[in-house]
Amino acid sequence: MIERERRDWLVTLGRDEALRIYLELASLPRPRCAAETVSPVLLAMRRAIERRNRVGSGE
Repeated sequence: MIERERRDWLVTLGRDEALRIYLELASLPRPRCAAETVSPVLLAMRRAIERRNRVGSGE
């Protein structure tokens, strides 16, 4: 439903307004590269998998 509403709204935009919105979005700062910071959730998942693999291998 949200995608349909978004599509319906975008169709109503005039060319100038669409260009203005696009340029505004393009000028926003980009997020920093995710590789610079590792998610704590990802680290916890990796540790859990490593523990499971150790237990499964008999260590």
